[in-house]
Amino acid sequence: MAWQLLTSSLSASSNLSGDLAIFNYLVYEQSEIYSEPVELYLFNRADNEYWSYTSSDTIITYDGRDYNPILIRRSDIILDSNSLKTQIEITVALDNSFVRNSIKEPIEGVVRLTIYRKQGNNYVTYWKGFIRGISFKSNTSVIICNLKSDSLKRGGLMRKYSRQCDLPLFSELCTISKSDSDYYVTGTINTVDGVEINATIFSSKIDGWFVGGIFKLDNGNCTQKIVYHSGTTIKIARSISAVQAGLTFTAWAGCDHLKATCKDKFNNKLNYGGQPYLPNKNPFTGDAVV
Repeated sequence: MAWQLLTSSLSASSNLSGDLAIFNYLVYEQSEIYSEPVELYLFNRADNEYWSYTSSDTIITYDGRDYNPILIRRSDIILDSNSLKTQIEITVALDNSFVRNSIKEPIEGVVRLTIYRKQGNNYVTYWKGFIRGISFKSNTSVIICNLKSDSLKRGGLMRKYSRQCDLPLFSELCTISKSDSDYYVTGTINTVDGVEINATIFSSKIDGWFVGGIFKLDNGNCTQKIVYHSGTTIKIARSISAVQAGLTFTAWAGCDHLKATCKDKFNNKLNYGGQPYLPNKNPFTGDAVV
């Protein structure tokens, strides 16, 4: 079972008191009489947003956080090489606060899920993963989650020859620093109309300077790609209700990955990652190159 693998690994690295807690947990877990498992579900986005629930009928406080009782059900945990089999489905009501937030705001970045299991006064970390998506039924919603280790099965990215630069702006190979004040501005939102944001500071840069860049609220509730910039106005990729007039933000420059932009806008020609002088003729087709 999943808990056997997880608790054994925890036991190998814990201190004596930790070993004793796990031993006590296993005594309850394996008992046909005293076993009364309770599970805690902690959803975490960007390390500053948390939703915590429990299958218990009362509030449980664990590790300084309150877990609120709700009707919640999950599928069995299966360890298998097939990632579709290792995913679990968590069923909750349509009015669940995490689900409502995900309807109102698209899921941005990685949302982690940690399941703790309680037996007696003992807790173990039972399962760790991330949210893959949410589906909706007539009166319930299903949160689809993948095991944390499934991300290791994905194919790694490989660089390929291309005329345009394939390096992300502010990446290590690009060498331009995100903390360089030449390439970002800070300001306060004047007005918001859907995806359109107006702020005086945007006019400090030429039109288009922010296109492809990043807009981020200083409170961490929104990080969006900038798709348009003219004067004091930008447009972000998706409308977010958290973006409101009066909030402060940081906006970074964008890059169109052209050599001229790398040279003139960022003074970074030596680190340009494209191969603009690739020949039109493919030398690997087998026919004559000339």
